[in-house]
Amino acid sequence: SRFTKTFYSESEFELSCFLRQPEVKLELGRACIRADQRNGNTIDLLWKGLATYIVAANARYLFGCSSLRETDPVLVARLMRFVEAQGGWTRDHQIWPTKEYRLPGFCLAGVEPMAAPEAKKILPPLLRTYLNAGAQVYGYPALDEDFSCVDLLTILDLQNIHPKFSERYFERSKRG
Repeated sequence: SRFTKTFYSESEFELSCFLRQPEVKLELGRACIRADQRNGNTIDLLWKGLATYIVAANARYLFGCSSLRETDPVLVARLMRFVEAQGGWTRDHQIWPTKEYRLPGFCLAGVEPMAAPEAKKILPPLLRTYLNAGAQVYGYPALDEDFSCVDLLTILDLQNIHPKFSERYFERSKRG
């Protein structure tokens, strides 16, 4: 097989149910961009190149860890409730953090969602972009102590991609 069978996200999350799905999956990781080049044009170019690869690979899913620069379990739970209220969180595929990466004290029971203005300050722009494109956060967050953050397993099912996102990045790639 020309594709890998192991993924970085597996170090933090139990993905076996998701990975058993027969469709092609691509894991997205960090992109290193020089500070003075971090702008909308660069992101557009990255996505257009990525779209070309996605189409060539006939991928159905994009997935990976979206990092949240927050580790307070109560604040993370309130943010997760906000994401859930917006339709951006699911328990599909039975994805959970591995034992070593569970966030101590994290519990959604009885937690109210945070208000939109507060959530927008905490949600990283990249995760907001993924959610706007139609991605969802799966399962509970994983505590990444090495980077002092919480990771959220994020999956974009390309069959459910937002039409504007598809038109902007994928239509040219599909035409060749």
